[in-house]
Amino acid sequence: MQAGDSDKERQDEPPPPLTAAQKARIKHSPVHVRLRHATYGSLAVGVLLPLTNVAALIFGAVWAKYILQQDRWFIFHYVLASFLSLLWMGYTVLLFWHVKYGGYPDQIKIDIGWIMMADAFACCFLFYIFYKMRTYGLPDMFNLACSSGCGSKLQFVKWSPLVLAITSILFGLVQLFLCIRVYKNPLVQIPLDEHGMPMLQNPENGEPLPIGPNGKPILPAWLQPPKSQSVASPAAATAKRSSSVPLVKTPSRSSKNSSAAYGHSDGGDSAFSESEDSEARPLQKKVPTAEKALGRDRSQRHDGRRRSRR
Repeated sequence: MQAGDSDKERQDEPPPPLTAAQKARIKHSPVHVRLRHATYGSLAVGVLLPLTNVAALIFGAVWAKYILQQDRWFIFHYVLASFLSLLWMGYTVLLFWHVKYGGYPDQIKIDIGWIMMADAFACCFLFYIFYKMRTYGLPDMFNLACSSGCGSKLQFVKWSPLVLAITSILFGLVQLFLCIRVYKNPLVQIPLDEHGMPMLQNPENGEPLPIGPNGKPILPAWLQPPKSQSVASPAAATAKRSSSVPLVKTPSRSSKNSSAAYGHSDGGDSAFSESEDSEARPLQKKVPTAEKALGRDRSQRHDGRRRSRR
């Protein structure tokens, strides 16, 4: 029992923290470097380009406010294109968060799908704004809200949606390529066993760890805890077990037999037997002596009445 308890306590013990050398080796491994480059590249594309879209749409809407007043749907299209660009940026940040803190591969796949969907719809509305601006972007109406540099501002308002749509498509394809690399990384694509449960991986290359004969994974040599910690852990477990044992123990049968063998008196023997009986049997409620006498008197009276009737 003690050996089984010690094995169980060793299994329940948390693994020792990684040393600085182990963390540096994991950080500079090729798998981690590729994952870090792809994640930060996707984050840069998915943050800078949506912010550029929103800034250009805001400037265009302010400079072409009289044109937007002629067709109220223009305002809705500008707002929706800006919202989709912000949604694109938001799901890019969410993808970075899930990769950094170990999200599920299915969740990462969902984030990639939302990123591409937001990018595609934002491009569609940018193309539509460019098409409508070619019809309604007249110089006479634009000059009503312009005081200087009206020609260059009008060209910006008319052609910026087209440029933004094309760049969103190109950079969206680049981000899709980076997101696919993130998703196919061995550290993100966790291998599963025959029961569909995730397997423990080598943090250096993402390969699944082999299972030993005792059913526990075999750690690589560089990931093994130092020998000082492995030696100190059984001593700490022994000290923990000894501290949990009470200082005063109830005498057992073995102590009773040993006391009889060494010629102890009967008084000590009866004391041990009383302690054992008190542990083995449940406590019985003692009836007060007054109640016992009262019950005896009642039974005698009852017997006297029966005799008198006879």
